[in-house]
Amino acid sequence: MDSEKGWFKRLQSRNSSTEKKEPMGSERGDAKPPMPEEVSTLTRQRAAAAKQYIENHYKEQMRNLQERRERYGTLSLHLYFSCVAEYFCSMFLHNASICSQRYSM
Repeated sequence: MDSEKGWFKRLQSRNSSTEKKEPMGSERGDAKPPMPEEVSTLTRQRAAAAKQYIENHYKEQMRNLQERRERYGTLSLHLYFSCVAEYFCSMFLHNASICSQRYSM
């Protein structure tokens, strides 16, 4: 019974030594945690930056899509007025749309 208590005490001493370590968040050094007002302004700035990034990305995608539609339309008109078989026109337009999607992303 005494040997079991000794084993348990050794286990407790190991656990208590690991609990005394500093938490991961205090690795910054002696820096004080930011005040709630500072945190909220920092969060607002990050949210505004993320919103701006998303809006710019969306606008760029829409602009690329519109340019692709215009290129496809002009190409299809040129092929329509030229004397090319319908099968070759559809193949050419299909390949052109795949290439434009690949290079505009």
